[in-house]
Amino acid sequence: MIAALLAGCIADRSSLVVQVPEEHLELFESYVRHAGHPGLTVEARSRGGARIVLVQDEPGTEAYRIEEGGRQVIVHGSDVLGLEYGLADVLEQLGFRFLHPTHPVVPTALGPLSDVKGGGHVEPRMARRGLHLHTLHPIEAEMDLWEGIEGGDERAHQIVDWIVMNRGNYVQWPMLDDILRFPGLAPDWQEHTAEIVSYAHARGVDVGLGVQLFGSGNLQYAFDLVDDDELDPVEVRRRLELLAPVEPDVISLSFGEFSGEDPQHFIDTGNEAVRLMHEVIDGSEVVTTVHVGNYDDLRIEWNGKEILYYFLGAELDDVTPWIHTVMFYDLYEDAGGAYLHDEFDEHRDYIEERLAAGQPVGYHPESAYWVAFDDSVPNYFPLYQRTRFTDLQRLMDQGLQDHVMFSSGWEWGYWQTDQQVLRWNHTLPDDWTTSVAWTWAPWGDDGAELAAIQVALADLQHEKLIGDRLTAWLAGRDAIIDLGDNTLGILSQPDRPQVNEILRMDASQLAELDAVVAGLTDLADRTQELADRAADLGGTDPWFEEARDGIAIDVLRARFAATVLKGTVALARGQDPSDDLVNATAQIGFAQEVVDRRHQALHWTGGDRIVAPSDDNATIYRYGYLGKVTELCYWQRERILLQNAATPDATEQVPPCT
Repeated sequence: MIAALLAGCIADRSSLVVQVPEEHLELFESYVRHAGHPGLTVEARSRGGARIVLVQDEPGTEAYRIEEGGRQVIVHGSDVLGLEYGLADVLEQLGFRFLHPTHPVVPTALGPLSDVKGGGHVEPRMARRGLHLHTLHPIEAEMDLWEGIEGGDERAHQIVDWIVMNRGNYVQWPMLDDILRFPGLAPDWQEHTAEIVSYAHARGVDVGLGVQLFGSGNLQYAFDLVDDDELDPVEVRRRLELLAPVEPDVISLSFGEFSGEDPQHFIDTGNEAVRLMHEVIDGSEVVTTVHVGNYDDLRIEWNGKEILYYFLGAELDDVTPWIHTVMFYDLYEDAGGAYLHDEFDEHRDYIEERLAAGQPVGYHPESAYWVAFDDSVPNYFPLYQRTRFTDLQRLMDQGLQDHVMFSSGWEWGYWQTDQQVLRWNHTLPDDWTTSVAWTWAPWGDDGAELAAIQVALADLQHEKLIGDRLTAWLAGRDAIIDLGDNTLGILSQPDRPQVNEILRMDASQLAELDAVVAGLTDLADRTQELADRAADLGGTDPWFEEARDGIAIDVLRARFAATVLKGTVALARGQDPSDDLVNATAQIGFAQEVVDRRHQALHWTGGDRIVAPSDDNATIYRYGYLGKVTELCYWQRERILLQNAATPDATEQVPPCT
């Protein structure tokens, strides 16, 4: 009878204890709560039974070692982060996956611990590994980290722990100027932000806050230090003193986009601002982003050499430059004309030269571009994972120690790139596809097949979007993008001819567009084959449904783009595009079904603000980052432009989508 009871106890794997040092009890209580399994508990003293024991006795920095031992597994950590990483490793071996900040994947049963494999000393390959959450955009992090809307504090804590669980050690976000325009907000902002920073520090995570130097380049509601051309030390000090009580570790200094100050004035003002930063915020590090933008008016002479204006930031004293790239483009392949760059060779050469010389430098690429390009259209781009791996594989071999991903939203599967890259910064696999397979391993054969489908989709997108330069046709366009293109000569996204331009093309130019239609159709057809493979996988599992919706929207977006372009070319040839307009309208209807389904299953738990077409938030964008998805504005805009061109007396208004 006793033997039978013991056997039953051993077989019951619905609970598991994590035994932690007394001084870390509160820390790991929240960590374990955010791991998401109700049977996982924390204790400071041993009472026997199956348990994971955390012991802080491992040499190194952020290091751990797992010692297996039947019903007890010991995690030896060098410090708090080492213990956190080691515990995450054990939980992952038990079937956990920390995919999204607020939605961990948990196994049904906790154990057996005999399944956990021990190993040798594990230490991160890269020193700084983190995320820049771009709160100048109305994304989840803006709502939680900046505005602190209902539940925001808890979600901010979840974000910090999620970064740690995926082996990161850094998070930053830019400040907005509402605390300058409405000074009464400053005390609330300080209290909210200081609490998040304190929470991160207790977990070994450094925090950076972003400021902008010149108001003249402030195209968004960024917190800037200089409103006009001249730096006022008293005013700059006053603004920096708002940050000091928060105790950030890093100040990220930016300079805006598409505009520039006199080079010497830039250097003098920048150096004075950096001096004040170090003086007011004791012990802080200053980093600066070297942006992209291959525009004639951003080419300047400095020290006898022509450089891009943004590289001036790297000339400041005591500042670490972070090299920025945009969208899913990498440093080593075609850049598609993004910001008028055919490739980011200047940025690549600069970072490689700094690494070779042993000088401080960071890499700061994107996992979503947001505005009218990827998640806000929507497009689902596993391609981001492939290109981010391309960069890391080469740069880490050259000694890169500083990598902070620029993140703009997690819905529509965009959590996956951030989650994967955080892990790669710690330990880079030989092949990125093994990481995708690992992500979906808890789902068995269905997970293995979904991983293979995602890899195949990324490869297909690499062939078509980077190799054949079809990206511009999948991206959206709004009225501001058109204004920049047509009037100001400013382009951020890869360019494509608009309806009125196509109508003026000659026969040879139209023939080139026939090839684009064929390429988009081929992309849609081959993506549909992958969608068919995914159709029956995972049943109603929400993670599989999210992936299926992403692939489905990719099919529809490519087919819609081909249809509208085909109709526009037909009109340019004097033919009737009515059938194409009917088909485009039908595809919007199908896409709306996918969007409605996806937006009823959001990961974010803060309500519908991120999908709202109109929202009173702190950013310059008065809608949620998925607001234009909700109404498929970019799709409707393209359909109406063609319809109005084909029907001279058409009265349907073209939405600006801004």
